[in-house]
Amino acid sequence: MRVDLAGFAREGALGDHAALMYLVERADALGFGGIWFNEFHFAREALPYPSTLLLGAEILARTERLRFGTSILVLPLYHPLMLAEQIAQLDFQSGGRVDLGIGRGTEPATFTALEISRDDAHRRFCEALRIMIEAWTKPHCSADAGPWKFANVAVGPPPVQKPHPPSTCRRLRRNRRHRRAKRVSAAAQSRTERGAAIARVSRRT
Repeated sequence: MRVDLAGFAREGALGDHAALMYLVERADALGFGGIWFNEFHFAREALPYPSTLLLGAEILARTERLRFGTSILVLPLYHPLMLAEQIAQLDFQSGGRVDLGIGRGTEPATFTALEISRDDAHRRFCEALRIMIEAWTKPHCSADAGPWKFANVAVGPPPVQKPHPPSTCRRLRRNRRHRRAKRVSAAAQSRTERGAAIARVSRRT
């Protein structure tokens, strides 16, 4: 059974950097499976680790078996070619110890600061994910629609993990809840309409 460490969001990562690195090294020595860090930008002051990938590079360099995960990496904020390349490099440097939690993000301050419309977050997420998977699994990738346009770009090095680092999509889980909420709402509306129809029939009779 794999046991990971998580919950390092905002204030959870505040404090002495050396102490955090000691925790990471002890977790590796004690046999924990992985450690996960959240991504936040511009929302509050004095957040020490806005870049999870930079932090991950040091953690993976200090450990031998501990995996590093992002929870979540906000895809709409990045150019997917650059992000795919950085993740592939991190996977290569670590010998294949990278896990990805990805999503479209919810922090208004971040989108506002970077002048990215939150209305475009879904489209940017979907296209970024498509491009990244193609960059990791094919010799060249292209995009001719959406926010990014380019042709026959090679991204390397190839990830150690095949076909690419394990990825968990937060957006899909939210969509499942959204679809369930819509079904519940539709069922409630249907019951209300049936009740109103019965009431109308009763008044007529």
